[in-house]
Amino acid sequence: PQGVDTAAGTFASPMHSVQHAVDVAQAGTTIVLRAGVYRERVDVPQAKTLTFQPYLHEVVWFSGSQVVSDWIADGPTWRHDGWTARFNHEGLDPPLLIGADPRTGYPDMSFLDGQPLRQVANRTDVVPGSFFVDEGSSQLFIGSNPQGHIVEASSLSEALNVQAPGS
Repeated sequence: PQGVDTAAGTFASPMHSVQHAVDVAQAGTTIVLRAGVYRERVDVPQAKTLTFQPYLHEVVWFSGSQVVSDWIADGPTWRHDGWTARFNHEGLDPPLLIGADPRTGYPDMSFLDGQPLRQVANRTDVVPGSFFVDEGSSQLFIGSNPQGHIVEASSLSEALNVQAPGS
């Protein structure tokens, strides 16, 4: 993740994004990922069989969330303006629903220091340990003070879309 996409893609000069590596790789290539968190969607086309592997003894994560900063105190909650991540909430598979609130099956997620926050149905329901997405005003609300913490929220519906058989 610390590379640059204009780089050669070597050990000494790594690329930044996995998608860029996929785009420039020839079919049959092994893409070796360096340690870190990759916050991107990667599409592998059907005609490009590739192998992905981490560099020796390194750990690689794909995350569908992004770190959220620029929080504004808003009464007893905190607000992030300009939240534009949108997910399809229609036709959710019933096994995804947990509990009485249908939002429990929504793909929206937020985390405080890696711990999941509970999604609530209304801004007025936001308390410590919960979050609410107001799509109409493009705002994300959390009930826990984000100061000194890492807050993440889902921004991708999927990380890997591999269409190539054998990848």
